[in-house]
Amino acid sequence: VPIIPQKFLDYCTAPMPFIVGVHTSLMPQVERIPGIEDEVVMVNLDTNEVSLDMDTLKDLPAEEEAKLNAQVTRLFAELTAVRGRFSRKKHMTAVMFNASIEEAFNQFMLSIFGQYRRFLDPTNNWEFDIEAYTDPSTKHGPFLNAFRESQMFEAWCNERSELARRKFPSANKFESQVSTIVRKGGEAKRREKSQESRPEELP
Repeated sequence: VPIIPQKFLDYCTAPMPFIVGVHTSLMPQVERIPGIEDEVVMVNLDTNEVSLDMDTLKDLPAEEEAKLNAQVTRLFAELTAVRGRFSRKKHMTAVMFNASIEEAFNQFMLSIFGQYRRFLDPTNNWEFDIEAYTDPSTKHGPFLNAFRESQMFEAWCNERSELARRKFPSANKFESQVSTIVRKGGEAKRREKSQESRPEELP
């Protein structure tokens, strides 16, 4: 929503992902909404300031978060770097930057969610095995357990089950790359089985 009317400000607390523009004159009213600071990331486009509750990020997998942060920092440095007149290094354009940022976040999502198809049950109409998927003892279990409490998680699981019933059409870049992960995993398993079935060589 480019600019939300005053009478609809309560929509800023909607329990779903959204991007909404709020006029500066209405921000005091938004900031008085109970709990708004815990649920919403606010970006001031005039001052380039971002306001968010850092506790909401505490459950992000540390290794993946650090890698993403390093990639974004590097890309931003390349975008803002001043090149010398005779520099041979190609200057990063805004288009290149946006594409690289998209890929960095896509890889971040793949590193956490890329194995989700292992938890879809083909014998039960491709429903998710939620307990196994969010097992706290696994690498990403603590984050997925926290994510499980959100409305987004339920919607995401339902969408993945529906994609499975439709035999995973490559509708977007993420799902295409998940299919690649699955295919490579299957090829690796076939190679392992092939090696196990070979007779041992005589000395």
